[in-house]
Amino acid sequence: SIVLNDIALDAEGNFVAVGQANDQAFAIRINAADQELNRVFLSSNTAEQASSLAIDQYGAIFVATHSPEGFNLYRLKPDLTTINQYPSRRFGELFKSRAVAVDDIGNVYVTGSAQFDSEWDIFVLKYPGASGEYDN
Repeated sequence: SIVLNDIALDAEGNFVAVGQANDQAFAIRINAADQELNRVFLSSNTAEQASSLAIDQYGAIFVATHSPEGFNLYRLKPDLTTINQYPSRRFGELFKSRAVAVDDIGNVYVTGSAQFDSEWDIFVLKYPGASGEYDN
């Protein structure tokens, strides 16, 4: 089964969506005529789910995921090939990434929630300078 969790428009007017298919995080790009342009599974981790995405001013796509191993952030080119995969972060007993955002000076933020000793709390992870130009 396929679950879509977030969608955005890229600079070319294509839809980029992220979610989970067959217990793996994935991203898909579809044009306005409903034709699939690209699809990628982001890792071989089972039970990894892509929860949100943001597209920066250079066209790079940031995808936030979570799995039992931790939180992950991927930076993809518009064709969905990977530019960077940032080191996984893990804290709490249960956790979910909720949203990803890019600011005007190149920082990327991932928000979410985590459970500590049966109490839930929110968090913000900052990736300083993660956004910027890249080689095509």
